[in-house]
Amino acid sequence: MLEKRETNWIPWALMAGVAVLVFGYMYFGFGYATGYMESRATIWHDVKKGYTMDAGEWAFGYFVPPVVLVLLWVTRARFAGLQAKSSWLGLAVIALACFVYFGGYRANEKYVGYASGQLRITSRRDFGCGCCSG
Repeated sequence: MLEKRETNWIPWALMAGVAVLVFGYMYFGFGYATGYMESRATIWHDVKKGYTMDAGEWAFGYFVPPVVLVLLWVTRARFAGLQAKSSWLGLAVIALACFVYFGGYRANEKYVGYASGQLRITSRRDFGCGCCSG
């Protein structure tokens, strides 16, 4: 028999949707740093530009996300039994990532924006998705 879930998923889905929209705008829509240009460009624009420089030497970066998704799909059975539990430490890391992002924006330094993206991904593990324990 199916058990009734005590957790209301609507607030969590709303929070996740808002977070995706905000962070998507921060990295794909918001003019962040000028780099060597005259106007601010998005972080995603700078990543694409970096992948095409030096005769496309770094273009393999486009293949990393699909490869990671394939590897996660292939190894999904390893993660099926894990229970997710959240930690408030992840919220602190999210706040730090936003602070670093804003600091990089004010300093007009795109590499700080890249670092804030890495911090944000780390915070998903601790706060958004939870610390996993078997």
